[in-house]
Amino acid sequence: FVDHHKYVSNKRTYYGIRNMSDKLCRDNGLSVVVPGKGSKGKSYAEYQAEKTGTSWKGKLKIAVDALIPQVSSFEELLQRLQAAGYEIKPGKYVSCRAPGQERFTRLKTLGADYTDGRADQEQNDPSVLPAISGEVENMSQYDTIVLGYPIWHGQAPRIISTFLESYDFSEKAILPFCTSHSSGIGSSADNLHPLCPDSTEWLEGERFEGGTSRETLEGWLEEKIKIEM
Repeated sequence: FVDHHKYVSNKRTYYGIRNMSDKLCRDNGLSVVVPGKGSKGKSYAEYQAEKTGTSWKGKLKIAVDALIPQVSSFEELLQRLQAAGYEIKPGKYVSCRAPGQERFTRLKTLGADYTDGRADQEQNDPSVLPAISGEVENMSQYDTIVLGYPIWHGQAPRIISTFLESYDFSEKAILPFCTSHSSGIGSSADNLHPLCPDSTEWLEGERFEGGTSRETLEGWLEEKIKIEM
């Protein structure tokens, strides 16, 4: 080097080189790789395993993604994973091991969204309004809204509050239903009422087990509409 100093490899010099590399890429119209929040790198062996569909972490992620819409809490998620054959190791970092897997996989290594922290923080803060992807066109043409949601910590997820505050439900009827393996619909629907105008009519809702068939839901909906309408 010009200054006759040797290169020392550490985090400080690594980030310095990466920042210079990123700047050169931007200046020359090249893309910059941005590490995902809460994620970490992976070994070549892990990359190959995910590519061929044999990664234990990849299989666990698929299992968790499939169960999330069906459960009402992080504890229930772990119970369902255990029922599916996974061995659960509790502790500061909850870990899971599938039948035939040698080492446990920490849920936090799947990403920041695969821990109980985010859901707890979101549910405990009434001011949180998660963004919704997409929107309902011509909401004014609907007289009755069927509102379905899972139970999280005894209540509807905060994103339901976002939905109710995004449209005008004056003179409309809302028919709520929820999915849960333990909690009933309870006060979850009542706590949503203040988010709508006084002229909104809230119909009596229902709670269904996670995994309830579409035919069952459609049958309940048809019968409910006959009674209420």
